[in-house]
Amino acid sequence: MIFIKAMITVNSLILADSSQGFEKDSIGWQFQQRQQQMGEWFELQFKNLNFNFPDNPLPNLEIASFWGELIKNITIIFFLLILGWFGWKIIQRITPYIQSFLSDSHATLSQKKSEIQKLSSEKLWQKAQQCQQKGDYYQGCRYLYLAMLQRLDETQIATHQESRTDEEYRLLILKLPDPDPYETLLGIHQQLCFRDKTASRSLFETCQQAYQRIEL
Repeated sequence: MIFIKAMITVNSLILADSSQGFEKDSIGWQFQQRQQQMGEWFELQFKNLNFNFPDNPLPNLEIASFWGELIKNITIIFFLLILGWFGWKIIQRITPYIQSFLSDSHATLSQKKSEIQKLSSEKLWQKAQQCQQKGDYYQGCRYLYLAMLQRLDETQIATHQESRTDEEYRLLILKLPDPDPYETLLGIHQQLCFRDKTASRSLFETCQQAYQRIEL
């Protein structure tokens, strides 16, 4: 635009200076007239285009920051959805195996419990002694506890019932002349199973002495 204006100005000056040397009907004068008209026409066309260039051509930093944050959040959500989908698929795959394992474990425990219930109090006492020799005091205490329950069943003091709790056994033995050894075995069983008490040799000996008092 500035170039065109400058060209028109120069042409005007040339026309003014040379108007004295050319006749108005000469070829040179006519050429200069045409050149000036073309310059004015180009200037008019550029004005009609009305170019509106922004004062600040750089992108708005706030808008760019907003879109960047939005894209980041969308990416995180998409990643979490994919991760959740994979997790759900893994759970679906391993659930049958877990159910099978729990079912087998429950069946094994039930079978072992049934086998133990078939043992006499004397056999359970012998198993407790075997555990003591191996240094397995936890199982030794447990067998003495089971021997006590079996002894109660054999003497018809408290018949064996799977649903019966230690507290129910405690209420039954309170009627006995000497309930202390029973309470000792019940209490130690509770501590080992539900209070994370560590089985030791001295603890086994306490259980053994309590059971021996029951047999007297």
